Amino acid sequence: MKKLSRIVVFLMLCGIALFSIPNARTQAQKDDHPATPGAFFTVTNTNDSGTGSLRQGIIDSNAASGLDSIVFSIPGSGVRTISPATPFPIITSPVIIDGTTQPGFPGTPIIELNGSGAGPSVGLSITAGNSRVQGLVINRFAAHGIYMETGGGNVIEGNFIGTDASGTADLGNIQDGVVMIDSGNNRIGGATNGARNVLSGNDGAGISVYNFSNSGAT
Repeated sequence: MKKLSRIVVFLMLCGIALFSIPNARTQAQKDDHPATPGAFFTVTNTNDSGTGSLRQGIIDSNAASGLDSIVFSIPGSGVRTISPATPFPIITSPVIIDGTTQPGFPGTPIIELNGSGAGPSVGLSITAGNSRVQGLVINRFAAHGIYMETGGGNVIEGNFIGTDASGTADLGNIQDGVVMIDSGNNRIGGATNGARNVLSGNDGAGISVYNFSNSGAT
């Protein structure tokens, strides 16, 4: 908990707001991704695989064209936890994964990705570019929370990466919160309270950028 407190203080000193999450995408945020709209895939359970699972949604999105959306409608109230037993598929086609679509979304993330049983893996790995991840809790993965390589133009906003769903308990990923490698023009958080992430508790850095001259990250 001391480590969590130190990191939270550091982020506050750096001017990074921690606890506001968007209820909906603004038009300006939508314009981040002008690609042709694609299909919608709905996550309807917390299963690790099969119809209605997040894993299947990623598989189906990878196979589809256009900018697809993965939305959530999991029965029950409160935090809904998805615990993969193996790494999720790499995201190879542009997609919006939007945890704020879960019914009962209270303004803070209630879709949790718990990687404690997933083996040596990252939470979400993106090579497609032009993708968005928002409104998720991503914790306890053996590597990074979110990993982006080569494909750029991604948006990461309104997530709790390295904490529990309250944003206060240390459930850090073993390495970094967010990593960008040769991935340019990404946006992590944003100028509004609703676009900002909680990045805390991770055993490595909150955000790591490699090949910085090509990153174009904001």
